[in-house]
Amino acid sequence: MDLVLQPAVARLHRRHAAADGGMGLAVRPRSARSPARAAARADRAHAGRRLGRRVPAAPGDGAMRWHLSRATPVRDAEGRVIQWLGIHTDIHEHRLALEERTRLLERERAARHAAEAANRAKDVFLATVSHELRGPLTAIVGWTDIVQQDDLPLALQRHAIAAIQRNAQQQAKLIDDLLDTSRILSGKLKIHYQKTALADPVRCAVEAILPRAAERRIAVGVRDDSDGACVVGDAARLQQVAANLVSNAVKFSRDGGRVDVRIVRAGARVALEVEDEGEGIAPEALPRIFGRFQQGDASATRRHGGLGLGLSIVRNLVELHGGTVHASSRGRGQGALFRVELPLGDSAATVSAAQAAPGRDEPGVSLRGIAVLLVDDEAEAREVLSTLLLARGASVATAGSVAEALASLRAHVPDVVIADIAMPELDGFELVARLRALPDPALAELPIAALTGFATLSDRDEALAGGFDAYLTKPLEVDALARTLGELVRGRVAKRS
Repeated sequence: MDLVLQPAVARLHRRHAAADGGMGLAVRPRSARSPARAAARADRAHAGRRLGRRVPAAPGDGAMRWHLSRATPVRDAEGRVIQWLGIHTDIHEHRLALEERTRLLERERAARHAAEAANRAKDVFLATVSHELRGPLTAIVGWTDIVQQDDLPLALQRHAIAAIQRNAQQQAKLIDDLLDTSRILSGKLKIHYQKTALADPVRCAVEAILPRAAERRIAVGVRDDSDGACVVGDAARLQQVAANLVSNAVKFSRDGGRVDVRIVRAGARVALEVEDEGEGIAPEALPRIFGRFQQGDASATRRHGGLGLGLSIVRNLVELHGGTVHASSRGRGQGALFRVELPLGDSAATVSAAQAAPGRDEPGVSLRGIAVLLVDDEAEAREVLSTLLLARGASVATAGSVAEALASLRAHVPDVVIADIAMPELDGFELVARLRALPDPALAELPIAALTGFATLSDRDEALAGGFDAYLTKPLEVDALARTLGELVRGRVAKRS
């Protein structure tokens, strides 16, 4: 039986006489074709059954193109195959279109799965944020109701006030972590680099956590073998790194346990190690322990709260300082070790963390003899701040709007002004602008501190560029407020002299 190929078909094929059961179709055999499949096709051909397949064929230039080959037997009156009728179709473009369609479908499916996972993560995150914020808020509201009871024992009053303060600080920490994460993701987190001894911010962090550790009888030991080793970095952010690590170690330690903090030299680097004897980390959780919103136990029955942002912030801050951070654990119940390594700086130019990070002064800063004008549209905020400032010895006048503030300034010139930014009708920026435009230098040069709930770096930069002399965010610590006001007043006196 002869096979006749049209010239166009013949050009597309090479001759392989015995290929596919003696059909003699000149095609490039696929490397993945199994011997079993080839034998099956040969059997079909010998039996005179219809054949069809998609094959890559090579034209004269050797380039591969997909073709669809079909062969139908022509039989005589007795049923014997006397001829084959074949159709050979170039389906290369169709095949490429199908492959592209498959790739698009796969990408769409992957994107859909990613979007669904993101939505689930968002829902979990929002639920976690709601839970973590409502926890301290519930305690604050509950203890506030208790404090208002008549004839409350003094010891219980003090306990309630301490609980309110502790939970308010916890809530502020949650908000700060969210803001830091937002700044990191947007690339707006600023690091103020200067040389500092690593031991200084580490000690400050440990000292702040000692009272909490003492409540649970957890011993926190600090061993400094760094020989005054310095790094080039932001002392406040390095303190944040140490505080997050030590706080985590205390959090996951058993009552009566121990946390060891070590600062050691490691060649051209200096290392901070924080080791605890607590719950440890499961092997499967270690790879994701530094991820955002990740915790070793993320179940609804977990024992420890938190947003799971602390270690993510640690990793990002360490990397911004050119360092690395690693976690290790022998498993559940075996404790954990976190090690931060930072490149050494020039120890001869050490700047201590106390100098590099304002705000570590002694508490109880006095404002005796300083006159303050407080401008805030919220009556309760004015009352609380007035009480705090009066307790520090300041004399305080208040205003609930820009118009009231300007009227108060015309009647009496204070030493310093504290103004909220977001107020109805006229805001804090308008107050600053009108004050700076006054012809009287005593008013135009009056120092003004912004006190606001807007807490991003861009908000701070906008406030300072808009004429404010200092920027404070709510909620605030009264010592930080008192120090800032004192510095503004001293700066004004220095200018006049």
